Order: sequence, then C-alpha cells, then structure tokens
Amino acid sequence: AIADGYVTRASTLAELAAESARIVLGEVQSQQCRWPDGPGSLIYTHTTLRIDTVLKGAAAKEITLAEVGGTIGDVTCMVIGMPQYRIGDRVLVFLKKDALNFWRTHGLVQGRFAITLNRLTTEDVLTPSQGCEHTWRRYFAAEAISASGCIDLDEFSSKVQELVLLAGKKTEDKR
Repeated sequence: AIADGYVTRASTLAELAAESARIVLGEVQSQQCRWPDGPGSLIYTHTTLRIDTVLKGAAAKEITLAEVGGTIGDVTCMVIGMPQYRIGDRVLVFLKKDALNFWRTHGLVQGRFAITLNRLTTEDVLTPSQGCEHTWRRYFAAEAISASGCIDLDEFSSKVQELVLLAGKKTEDKR
C-alpha cells in the first residue's frame, strides 16, 4: 500500500540552527521498530543516540528519536528523504519535537550529518546527506571543503554554535 508522504522545504544551516530545539553530536546505540497504533499503521524506528556533545538545548546523556519508517517482520515502511540511522553511526543532528512529542530530525535528511574519521589527517569530518549541500556549503570557504565534500567537524560545529547565538540575538531583538 502507498501512504501519504512528507514534504519539507530546502533549509539553510542558519534556519536549521534557529528552528531546532536541540543540536547534538552522538553515536547510535540502539534501534527498535514499532507500530504505535498497532499493525497496519505507520512504522516508526526509535533510535537512541548516546550524546557526546550538545551544541544547542538541554544537556543529556542520551536522546531517542522516532522517525517514520522501518521493518517489522515482512512489512517495510519507507519514506523518501527520511534520515536513516544504523547502530554505530556517529552523527551531528538537528532535532525538533513533532506533534506526537517525538524527537525528530529537523528538515528530514538535511538535518543529519555523518561524522567520519579522515584517515589522512586523523581528524573527524562531517559528510552531509547526498543532495543537501545547499544547506551548508555557502557558510564555508571553498578551501575548507574537501574534494569529497567533507568539512572539518570542529569548524562545522563552531559555525553552528555561531548561528545558534545569532538566532538567539535576533529573537531577543524582536522582543
């Protein structure tokens, strides 16, 4: 069966930073697929992240995200553009609560960045989801972006923190 889809707009890094309630770096520890409304309803994958660093929001040791999609038995629910997580993934994610009070990746795949180790420099780098370069590329000088489209994790994190502070200042100025 085919279900309704999700739609999101193209977001900038500044918009993701301003609109997200939490921004964290962490590692996927566990996953469980559930039918919250019983068999035949949408499947949600609940992914628990161990939080290593908080860039925005309340400090916590872990957080559980609930994204639409997953597999239970021989039934698979898939939503194009929904971020995918696997146990062991290291990620930087922009998060926001949805209408059901679940933590979700804000902006769908635009709000999920993989953290990998650059074997040449032994530094952590960030890789955006494919097709989401529009989200962040304009915030960095061309020489900061590797040939494979990665950027240094520390540089990216600093820019996100700067954008979070700027968004907070704009909110205060409106009052």
